[in-house]
Amino acid sequence: MKIGILTLPLHTNYGGILQAYALKSRLENMGHEVWLIDTNFNKKSTWKSLKEKAKNLIKPNPKSIEIEKINKIKNQSYLTFTRPFIDQNFKYITQTFSNPKTITKKIKSYNFEAYIVGSDQIWNPKYFKHIEIAFFSFVETTHPLRISYAPSFGGDIWKFSTEKEKICTNLIKKFNAISVREESAIQLCEKHLGVTPKWVLDPTMLLDIEDYKFFLKKDSNEFKGGLFNYILDKTDEKSKIVDIVAAAFNIKPYELETIDKNKQIPLEWGTKATVEKWIENFYISEHIVTDSFHGTVFSILFNKPFFAIINKNRGAARFESLLNAFNLNDRLLGSLEDLTESKLKKKIDWPSVNQILDQKRKESYSFLNDSLLKK
Repeated sequence: MKIGILTLPLHTNYGGILQAYALKSRLENMGHEVWLIDTNFNKKSTWKSLKEKAKNLIKPNPKSIEIEKINKIKNQSYLTFTRPFIDQNFKYITQTFSNPKTITKKIKSYNFEAYIVGSDQIWNPKYFKHIEIAFFSFVETTHPLRISYAPSFGGDIWKFSTEKEKICTNLIKKFNAISVREESAIQLCEKHLGVTPKWVLDPTMLLDIEDYKFFLKKDSNEFKGGLFNYILDKTDEKSKIVDIVAAAFNIKPYELETIDKNKQIPLEWGTKATVEKWIENFYISEHIVTDSFHGTVFSILFNKPFFAIINKNRGAARFESLLNAFNLNDRLLGSLEDLTESKLKKKIDWPSVNQILDQKRKESYSFLNDSLLKK
C-alpha cells in the first residue's frame, strides 16, 4: 500500500525526526511504500524576506534582526547536522507544500491509498498552522484511508478556536481509525471532537533498541558513563537538579555542544550534533536528566536511570501520560523539592518496564495493522 505520513516539518528537532523515521520504518517493515508529506506553512516568500532585509538596512528593527540571527543558527544546525540523516533515511518525500491550496491541488498526483497523521504535536495549533490540514481537509475523495497514529495536542488544554473545532469535528468523522499519544488527549477528543480514540505508543517506541544501535559507531559499544544533561530550556533550578544528581552518583555531567556560544536560544535549535550522535549520547550515558519528552522516551528505551523535569512551557501532560504507562511516576520532577533522597536511592525495575513496553508495543502494532485493513 502507498502511504503518506503527515507530521510536523522535520528540521532540527531530534525527537520529531526520529518519530517520523520510526513510524515510516515500522510501516515499511509491514511491506508498505511510505512517503513523508512535506509541509512548511510558515515559510516566507523570497520577496517578503528580501523586503524585510531592506527595511532593516534603512531602519534597523532589533526584534527582526534577532529573529534573523536565530533563523540563521537554526538553518546552519539543520543543514549541517540533521538534514543529512533525513536525506539518507527518508527515501520518499513529496514536494514541499507551503499553503493549503497547493497541497489540496497537487497531493492527488501521488495517488496515496492511505494517509496517516502523527505523531508529535501535529494537533497543536501553536505548532501547525492551518490545523484543518492535520485532519486531512486536503483529501477530496472518500477512497484513501484516513488514520491518526499518536498525534499530540501538546497538553490537556483545548486550543482550537470555535471555528476550527467545528471544521475538525466534521473532518475527523471521516477517519477510519483514530489514536492519540496522551491519555489526556482521549478526553479532549471525546469532549470537543465527539470521538473516542485509542491510546498508543509514541512511534519511536515501536522500534527495538537494536534498530537504534544500528546508527552507532563501533567504538560507541564501549561504555563511557557520565550524566547526560539534556535540557532544552535551561533554568537555574534545572541546573541545580543536574548538579545534585551528578554529586549523588559521583559522575560528571556533560551536554551537547552548541553553535550559539551564549546559549540564548533553545537547545534543539542550534546543537552541533548529528541525529546519530544524539542517539549515541543516550546510549553511552550512565544517568540522564532531561526536560525533553523524547529525551525521556530514549532514556526508557535504553534502560538508563533518569529524572524527567516537567517542561511546563511545552506541555506537562505528555510526560505524565508516558511515565504513568510505565509506572515511572517517581522519575518525574515538577521542581527541585521533588528530588528527594528516597528518589535518588530508588532503582528502576527495568524488567517490569520492558515487559510493559513489549505488551504496549504489540497493542500499537495491532492498531496500525488493523487500521490499514479497514475499507
